[in-house]
Amino acid sequence: MKADPWPKAGGGGMAEWSPIADERASALNERLEILRERNATIYAASDFCEAETLMRRVRREVAGELNIDAESDMDALDEKIASIEQRLRNSGKRSVKARS
Repeated sequence: MKADPWPKAGGGGMAEWSPIADERASALNERLEILRERNATIYAASDFCEAETLMRRVRREVAGELNIDAESDMDALDEKIASIEQRLRNSGKRSVKARS
């Protein structure tokens, strides 16, 4: 018999369902959600997918108290998010120029 809160197969582990305990990881997750709202899944699809994968890894590392690995992946995630933000800013500029 399985425990009730156990996620379905392929649905992630407890780290994916638990609140993020690390302040920096939580802030990165919020930036990622803002990018989702700004349609980064369309305008920067592959980069956004990589960022989501990094975020899952960070969540797992934070939950497992793998602090050095978490910091390293948070650095990579921060760079990836900054890249996506820049891409979205640049695509907005191109849209304005196209309408002119």
